[in-house]
Amino acid sequence: MIDWLEIRQLAIADHVALEFGDSFTTVTGETGSGKSLIVDAVGILLGGRCENSLIRKSAQQAEIEGGFALAESHPALRWLVDNGLDTQNECILRRVVRRDKPSRAYINGRAVNASQLRDLGDELVDIHGQNEHHSLLAAKGQLALLDNAAGNHALLAKLGADYDQLTALGARIEKLKGHGDLAKERADLLQFQIDELEKLSPQEEEWPKLEQQQKRMHHAQDLAVGARTVAARLGDGDGDDRGGNLIGSLTECCRELRRLVAYDARLGKVINMIEEANVNLGESFSQLQALSAE
Repeated sequence: MIDWLEIRQLAIADHVALEFGDSFTTVTGETGSGKSLIVDAVGILLGGRCENSLIRKSAQQAEIEGGFALAESHPALRWLVDNGLDTQNECILRRVVRRDKPSRAYINGRAVNASQLRDLGDELVDIHGQNEHHSLLAAKGQLALLDNAAGNHALLAKLGADYDQLTALGARIEKLKGHGDLAKERADLLQFQIDELEKLSPQEEEWPKLEQQQKRMHHAQDLAVGARTVAARLGDGDGDDRGGNLIGSLTECCRELRRLVAYDARLGKVINMIEEANVNLGESFSQLQALSAE
């Protein structure tokens, strides 16, 4: 039920404030005093159209605000709860009509659109005009009258509960479908990975080889520089010429020892060991050159 109504800068009304009691309220006055304006203001407050021409010429906007007290069983209260606009069984509507901008609407201090005002207004107020009864023209109102006449309150309550349960089950089914889709995508990915592995046909002990190959490719530059550096220390690095550095030094050592072996046969064994080492160094030198050239 409506508790109070305030109208500002609307048509001939500068500021009108009305408070309504618990019983029947009558507004009387001469023709042109603004009685119909109050009904029009309620219609605008509930989401009806409002032309800019209704704003007082001296103002830039008109404002209408009203408060409604709702019992716990009132259908408007459920609408407010469902839409997250409930504030302890209180309902305050506000409509601001601006001259050069779109109108603004509020329910319990939160901005809403005119459509929401109309939906809530259908639950709050039933306007009877001289030539029409608004609720009788609406299918929702006609169904309500029919259900009241047939005593369908218990059936409607059960239907509402069944509908809520059906909605919850539908939401759960959609959620489970979503989980099923995720599981299918995961299974498809795993199957694709299995197929790729089967195409590669990996062999036993292949992973260490691949890992070593990956390291070799990743550090190719370091390997080439290091191989050239060591090769330069072993020999001069010019083809098969081994006359410099460590290999060349060992060759000179063998030559000197061969001159002295005539004086001590035991040096022959030393010469053999140095020559074997020189052969190994020569092979190492060749391999390092090949690695540095890759």
